[in-house]
Amino acid sequence: MRRYKLMKKRIAAVIILASAFSLAIAAQPGKKPGARRWYSGSVIAASLTGYGSRPNDPKRRPKNDVWWTYCVSGEGQTHTAVSRTNPSKAGLTINSLIEFSIDKDRLYILNHRGERYTLRRLNQDNQAGCR
Repeated sequence: MRRYKLMKKRIAAVIILASAFSLAIAAQPGKKPGARRWYSGSVIAASLTGYGSRPNDPKRRPKNDVWWTYCVSGEGQTHTAVSRTNPSKAGLTINSLIEFSIDKDRLYILNHRGERYTLRRLNQDNQAGCR
């Protein structure tokens, strides 16, 4: 019986220490997990670059693929990204002011209406891919 009470107290102490430690980490100032840094910029080019059809898959019907290439410039950087979203549907025009964020291979764009679009980021360059 004594052993059981002692073990119960130790388990409770470990749980309390673990929760206190996790709260201390969460309360640290600085970058929050999942927080994105947003930059101001503009769309300097958007062009239709790919058109074709997906390979036949017996589970899915064939579908045409239309890819748009976007060039986004801001903070002294130029990024090239692709998406299936038509720029006019996304509310983007050439030289329109936007906010963008970069996360690994994704480029997130906030248009003037506050709508967010996700693009697949290809590269960061000095306008080499933007014509």
